[in-house]
Amino acid sequence: MKKSMKQQLEEILAVTEEQQGLTGMPEELKNIKVTIRNFIKCINVLTFLIIFGMVCSFIMCIIGLLDYVTEPTAEAINEIGEGIAMFISTIAFLAIAIICRNIFKEIDKSDTPFIPQVSKGMRKIAAVMCIMFFVEGAESVVYPIFTGTEPKLYINTTDFIFISVLMLLSYIFDYGCKLQKESDETL
Repeated sequence: MKKSMKQQLEEILAVTEEQQGLTGMPEELKNIKVTIRNFIKCINVLTFLIIFGMVCSFIMCIIGLLDYVTEPTAEAINEIGEGIAMFISTIAFLAIAIICRNIFKEIDKSDTPFIPQVSKGMRKIAAVMCIMFFVEGAESVVYPIFTGTEPKLYINTTDFIFISVLMLLSYIFDYGCKLQKESDETL
């Protein structure tokens, strides 16, 4: 029986369970590992998109700077400010994406989410978000000074709540690590 080109290509590109390191695992664990690996792939695509956003925001800053040099207007200052804010945000999102990818890789290696790297990663994400939280607040006060508008303090309570929940989850995972360690020692 002659195989179609599509079938031959699928055989060449197919990754077996053995190649993925999934042989001999319970079906539930296999599904979790496959899901984690798919998350890692999605995060890699997201990282590429974030880098594209960084390039776009940098170009936006340059265009605003060129506009300001040729004709200093409030609109040019606004463009520069938006570009800088967007650039800082994309750097923070890139850091969060890299930390998330590392967390998923560690979980994939260890067969359990209750490892110290996960809770440390969560705290790193919370720290990056905290920096973003303060930068947004500072931007809402400093930026209007340059544009000549009335400064208003902007505080995003959703970010504050998310940072708090993330920190709480990191401590829950720390406790889970201790329980996992005790469980492993008793066996």
